[in-house]
Amino acid sequence: MEPGGSSSGSAGWSSPRWWGAWRTAGWLLRWVYRLLLRPIGLGLRWLWRHTVRPVLSAIRWVWSVTVVPTARGLRAVWRATVTPAARWTRRAVLDPARVASREVLSALGLRR
Repeated sequence: MEPGGSSSGSAGWSSPRWWGAWRTAGWLLRWVYRLLLRPIGLGLRWLWRHTVRPVLSAIRWVWSVTVVPTARGLRAVWRATVTPAARWTRRAVLDPARVASREVLSALGLRR
């Protein structure tokens, strides 16, 4: 028995009767590709190269010129002001308050 054939003797997919159908299907698919799919793909490729990619590169450039330096400056200002202020607040205000509250609670017997 041939691949695709049946045991009852009817013609299977590999019989010469179906060769014309496969050839026609291949011809039809080739023309669908040439007339429909390839022009759509070429149009999409053109749109990507001439609109989307330049717009994205312009956005990336504007971002790198405006947002990135601003963020870096803000980070530098933060590190120069907020971090030392937080360190000073902790050492000058919070640590003495913590020590004083521990002493008070220990004197009242409320702290182990």
